[in-house]
Amino acid sequence: SDSIIYNTDTEFARFFTNTEIWNNDGDYLSADEGHYDKQKDLYMVTRNGYILSKEQQIWGDTLSYYRTDGHVVALNNIQMDDFKNKIIAFGDYAEYWQEKGNALLTKDPSAISYDTTQSDSVFMRADTMHLLTIFPYEEKLAAEAAAKAAEEAKAAEEAAKKAKIT
Repeated sequence: SDSIIYNTDTEFARFFTNTEIWNNDGDYLSADEGHYDKQKDLYMVTRNGYILSKEQQIWGDTLSYYRTDGHVVALNNIQMDDFKNKIIAFGDYAEYWQEKGNALLTKDPSAISYDTTQSDSVFMRADTMHLLTIFPYEEKLAAEAAAKAAEEAKAAEEAAKKAKIT
């Protein structure tokens, strides 16, 4: 950073132009102004913010990144790209929850869902958007794994009963 002020007692840092931050999780953040509150694990970017993680990136004038919770609140000139779920979103207010990949967009939102394997895109525009990520294939695999585990447990139980009989 060009300038940084850090209070060792409160573990609060204020940063200014040309700031670049990397954390232990591999996330990258750049900004021209903001602060970091270690006790809350909160990065607050108040000018020209950008956050890049393994699966998403987001730009915005103001970004509040609650790192522990994986929650971002973004204001004004927002652009979000979720590589994992293949969605690009724009707007002036957004909240994003990293764990589930869900987002709420208001204030002139639009989104593009793209599929690189089919060369197809869906463009969406609304007053408010709730983007909910569901993984039907993963849910199916989990259900199949649970059913298989139950069958194996039942077979092991029956084998144990037969062993006691003989």
